[in-house]
Amino acid sequence: MNDKHRIGYLWPFFRRYNLIKLLVLLLVVVSYSKKAKAQQALAKASTLPQQEITLLSNPASSISFPEKKKPCLLVFWNASCKTTQKQMQLLDSLQEQFSGQLHILTVTAEEGEIAKQWLQKSQIKLNLPIAAAHNNLKQYFPHQLHPHVVWLNQEGQFQATSALDYVTAAHLKTFITGKMPLIPQKEDRIDFKPGKSTLLREKLKSYSMVAPYLPGVEPAFKVWKDSNTVYTQVINFSSYTLYLMAINKFLGYPANQIIWEVADRNHYQFPKEKINQDSWKRAHSYCYESAMPLHLPASARLDKMRQDLNTALNVDVRLEQRKTKVWRLHALGAIQASAGGKAYNNFEQDTALKQMRNAGLEALLYELNQREENLPFIDETAFSGKLDLDLYLPKGFIDSQALIIALRKYHIGMEQVEREIPFLVFTESNYLTNHLNP
Repeated sequence: MNDKHRIGYLWPFFRRYNLIKLLVLLLVVVSYSKKAKAQQALAKASTLPQQEITLLSNPASSISFPEKKKPCLLVFWNASCKTTQKQMQLLDSLQEQFSGQLHILTVTAEEGEIAKQWLQKSQIKLNLPIAAAHNNLKQYFPHQLHPHVVWLNQEGQFQATSALDYVTAAHLKTFITGKMPLIPQKEDRIDFKPGKSTLLREKLKSYSMVAPYLPGVEPAFKVWKDSNTVYTQVINFSSYTLYLMAINKFLGYPANQIIWEVADRNHYQFPKEKINQDSWKRAHSYCYESAMPLHLPASARLDKMRQDLNTALNVDVRLEQRKTKVWRLHALGAIQASAGGKAYNNFEQDTALKQMRNAGLEALLYELNQREENLPFIDETAFSGKLDLDLYLPKGFIDSQALIIALRKYHIGMEQVEREIPFLVFTESNYLTNHLNP
């Protein structure tokens, strides 16, 4: 065998040998990379290395963080969340109250330009330093739920994590003295994967359960199937939202068609006037999980969910037909269709002229029926097309007389009649007892 043939004979083995070496090298690199990344999560009482942070300011500026000799708060948040925007205004006032004694840095989940757009849209004014999507800081303090607050002492040592509603004047007074206030630790369950992790430790072929709030896990909803079973998992939603899922109205139910026979509806729905939602969620959110036979109709599975919730929460929630006065929309003549174009409305804006373009009457009815002060509105125009509307309503959507006048020019009449319509009814047994036997 000459050298040429010898090389040709050995080449496949040489190539395979080098491929094995390359694969081993890649495994070592990946393993080291994962280990390095895991090591970067900062342990309690460890010192956060000094970071040069670029801020979302105009012109751009930067700061060193953490600021030595001052206790610091690092707050991760979503600039797109309206509730958190209000919370940040409270945090801003606390920063001013403890000026010179405390350093607060906020970090948005969104990238720079997107974060700027949300802040401009919100029209909130914050003096707090704001950085955008700082991945290095997030790797030191891994989390998945926002807001996420990191407490660092005067030496930059990691003391605790918490929800934002524990950042109060009383707690900060304790913190600036060098002591950590007694607050619950926020620990995100990064290992919990909706649809893969289950609430029930042992796997059963058929079961259903209602469980309390699961700390450290984002709200999630998932339905999946295997050859014999359909699984439903809902994590950390209000009981009101769980019931909407159970009646197949996840996107919402008309507010003026809900009857609350309960002592306090704020146990079911998030209060509109409440700013700090974290404590409310912990107290009033629930989880639901079930495994049911695949052949069971979806309607039966949903009704089982409703019954399970009723049993667990000791309440009777149901859809019930009731006769009531309603505003009936009807055609006064030929209703003119939309001229086309982009679908649009300004219903959420605080303006007397309400405009709608290239949208159906259901968009208007949805807005009208979200006002609890209004009688229910129903559509009996027999018009299924799209409309362009300009409605002058000085008192908004509760101004029925102005609405009658405004709709008339579009050949749409409005009159009060009696109709039987479905109501979503929440009834607590002790509520009926107390009201029937005062």
